[in-house]
Amino acid sequence: MAETRITTSIYFNLFFFLLSLFYLNACSNSAIEEVENVSLSFEELYKEQSHKDAIETEIAQLLVDSNQYYHQWLDTLHYFYQSRSYKPVWLSLCKDSAALANWKSFINDEVWHEGLFPHWYQVDSIVARLQRTLPLDEPNYSELAQLDLLISLYMLEVHKDHVIGRSSGRAALASNYRLPITKRELDWFKILNAKKYRKVFTKTALQDPEYLRLKDLLRLERAKWSQVQSDSFWKPLYYNAELKLRPGDTTSVMPEYKKRIQQIGFMDSLLPNEVDSSYYKGSMVKMMKNFQSFFNLTPDGVLGTKTMNILNRKPMDWYEEIAINMERVRWFSIPDDGKKVVVNLVDYTLIMDYEDSIKEMKVCIGKSGKAEYLPTASSESRDTLWKKSMSRMQTPQIASKFSYLVVNPTWTVPKSIIKNEMWWRIRRDPSYLTRNGYGVFKGEEELDPEIINWAKLDPYRLPFRIVQGKGERNALGMVKYIFPNPFSIYLHDTPLKSKFKSTERAVSHGCVRLGEPVLLAELLLMDNKKLSYDDFRIKLGLMPLDKDRLEEYDPEDTTALIQPIDSTERINIENRLPIYFDYKTVFFKEGMTYYRYDTYAYNHRALSHLKAVQPKRWWE
Repeated sequence: MAETRITTSIYFNLFFFLLSLFYLNACSNSAIEEVENVSLSFEELYKEQSHKDAIETEIAQLLVDSNQYYHQWLDTLHYFYQSRSYKPVWLSLCKDSAALANWKSFINDEVWHEGLFPHWYQVDSIVARLQRTLPLDEPNYSELAQLDLLISLYMLEVHKDHVIGRSSGRAALASNYRLPITKRELDWFKILNAKKYRKVFTKTALQDPEYLRLKDLLRLERAKWSQVQSDSFWKPLYYNAELKLRPGDTTSVMPEYKKRIQQIGFMDSLLPNEVDSSYYKGSMVKMMKNFQSFFNLTPDGVLGTKTMNILNRKPMDWYEEIAINMERVRWFSIPDDGKKVVVNLVDYTLIMDYEDSIKEMKVCIGKSGKAEYLPTASSESRDTLWKKSMSRMQTPQIASKFSYLVVNPTWTVPKSIIKNEMWWRIRRDPSYLTRNGYGVFKGEEELDPEIINWAKLDPYRLPFRIVQGKGERNALGMVKYIFPNPFSIYLHDTPLKSKFKSTERAVSHGCVRLGEPVLLAELLLMDNKKLSYDDFRIKLGLMPLDKDRLEEYDPEDTTALIQPIDSTERINIENRLPIYFDYKTVFFKEGMTYYRYDTYAYNHRALSHLKAVQPKRWWE
């Protein structure tokens, strides 16, 4: 009996133990189910067929209305959402305030530091609409679908803009931009991930050294101007274009000029008291000349239009200048490797990159027109003024490869120069042509300019060519360098050497004049086997660098003067090195940052174009 009671007791306790486990497990499952039910109300929204149907309906409607409205991302979004059965992507931004704050900070900070501007992507408008959709107890599926598509649209815009560029150089600057397009492959759908978009954005950001330095500079500018709340606090300095402030003049606003230059960060605050006086002299003049030199303006101390345009820049203008130079790198980046020639138009310099060393020379570029007046133009007339100022004399941005050079070139005068600069001289005195070394040719026959009745001719439809013969007075000097391009421009020597003493050297008709024309041939003919650099020097009447070549030239008298050739000769460049005509108003050299004046107003033009590139706003 005792054994039976023990056994019964054991079974009884085991029964209650199992019953307790079952009860606890049931309670636990009930609690889990309750928690899951709370979260499932949100999770189910992703799977809710009504939500999917709403997204499909919105896309279908947009496709139907494509005659009235079309956007480059419409087909992309259609394919993407269709591949995921029209499930939403960004619903977490509606439910989770932390996720929404994270997305907003992403647009306001990370996108900003890529030289892009948050308001381009309607961040405030989208956040306001997202907040209006709360709570989600009774979801408005149409509104949620529209927001999901809208956010995806702008995320694709962000992704494209920071890798490829918001626009293109050709679209922004018309035919004056002919640099090639840098091809970059992207998986567009990766950015459409509510959990990984930051990582995708960071991973795909440009790693070009110049771009990274510009990015760091943008951060510094943002920190420098953080105390300026808005451009409305930035009052323009008084300026009278007709009464320019010159050294020795008296003015009551001198302290304001001093303060502005200090705010820009150019001048140390510890300066003599004379800069606070009403006289524009001494240290203030010296400081202003340094300021002008920093931007590659003529350092005369005169406060003219260009100097005042820089002084009156608002804080946002400094951001935008760096941003547009970042955009230029996205459009096209000059390769780091290999020998090459680079002309930075706004720096008026030509760089010869030997791979292991670099040499520079001064150049003169095409005239700028009246581009400096564009910042003051109304928005309605800015495009018209820019096109008028964009004369054919402006040197375009191109990439090409050198073909050959010509010793003792002749110059066929373009019809535009005949009409605008020579015609009145020719009509008044036809002997002007002969005196200045010009010949008039009809086919191969040379005509006497003094027996031509110029008054009856149309300068745009001349039946003959005007050609300046070779020699010291020739506008192309002793040598020109040829490379294929649609503008028929080239690099050349010039008899007008005095122009290279000027700081601003936008003085030519479009071609680039070289300060040291012989030096360029050293790089271009370095690998030539048929005709070397010394051959080129001898043809110009210069001493060869190789002493053996000197003995070969005249074995009996190594001190004999080398006679330049009289004929026009062509020397082919066997290793066709690339040449790039670039336009960088902010650049870096030897650890220093350089700013240059926007000679052709390309910054203003390109920025106006970027701001105008706005995707049409669905449902807004």
